[in-house]
Amino acid sequence: DIFPFPYSYSFAYGSAVFKQTINPSLNKSTSKLNMIDLIIVTENPLRFHQENVAKNPSHYSLLKYTSPQVITQIQTKFGAKVYFNSLIPFVDENGVKRLIKYGVIDKKNFINDLLDWDYLYVSGRLHKPVKIIHSAQQIAVQESISKALGINHQNALYSSLLLLSDHFSEEQLYLTIAGLSYSGDFRMYFGEDKNKVTKIVVPNIERFRNIYQPYIDSLIEKGLLSFSPASKMYRQDLSPRVILHNLSLLPKKVQQNLYLNFDRSHKLKDLDDVLMSISKSHQCSQFVKQAIDKIVWLSSWSQSLKGILTAGFFKSFSYSSSKIAKMMR
Repeated sequence: DIFPFPYSYSFAYGSAVFKQTINPSLNKSTSKLNMIDLIIVTENPLRFHQENVAKNPSHYSLLKYTSPQVITQIQTKFGAKVYFNSLIPFVDENGVKRLIKYGVIDKKNFINDLLDWDYLYVSGRLHKPVKIIHSAQQIAVQESISKALGINHQNALYSSLLLLSDHFSEEQLYLTIAGLSYSGDFRMYFGEDKNKVTKIVVPNIERFRNIYQPYIDSLIEKGLLSFSPASKMYRQDLSPRVILHNLSLLPKKVQQNLYLNFDRSHKLKDLDDVLMSISKSHQCSQFVKQAIDKIVWLSSWSQSLKGILTAGFFKSFSYSSSKIAKMMR
């Protein structure tokens, strides 16, 4: 209710929304204290910032003294094309003082990231369970976002299968999916909890299952995957034919990185030739991991540097300090 309207889509994610701990008893005492993370998707970011600066000037750093046009340019031209305001106080329906961090993204850039993994930033957050706060009333907008979300989930599944061995458990699959957007993130080396991915997956297995089971069932029907109830393990076909099938369905940005990383001599002119060669290589998983890591590395650096500008130095320092303290604990 504190944000200007309309916007197309919004969702909440992170430890304040879903349990993120291996020990459930710890989460009860900490989840209510955690900052709530939001993403707001708008079809008109300039209008959104115009109204939001007028309505909520305290949310913005010194950039509010420039213009909504400048703020919109910073959002859409730099980093992962998301503009974050952080450490925003509000009082919830129970009268409890809370903090939120919200990112604003243009709908076109949002859908592009879901489909192509240009930055694997917002799309990476949507690999995990999220709580939808608002969905557009227009049927066409609903359908375009819903289709992009589905493709993003399929992208995550195919990418993870290429990183896994021929036998793996359900938990290993979801750990791999959840880890895609953290692999290559410089903050995982210093600034994030090293057990973050495990803490996301273990308490939320059922939520991951609700997202990915339909796509898994489809692969089983096609004979590309099988499941043994006795061992509770999945088995995938790792023949070059199936690997090539999975490689051909990867997002555009991952395929571009595969092409550039694999064919450094430029002897292979066609992407299909590169994917064919990778499908027969025993280093296939490593090539895929490197291609994904490169996307995450670049976007995490650029968005973090952008965050110093959009949040302001003191908020950035406070936020980073809390992250490092959490990591140390």
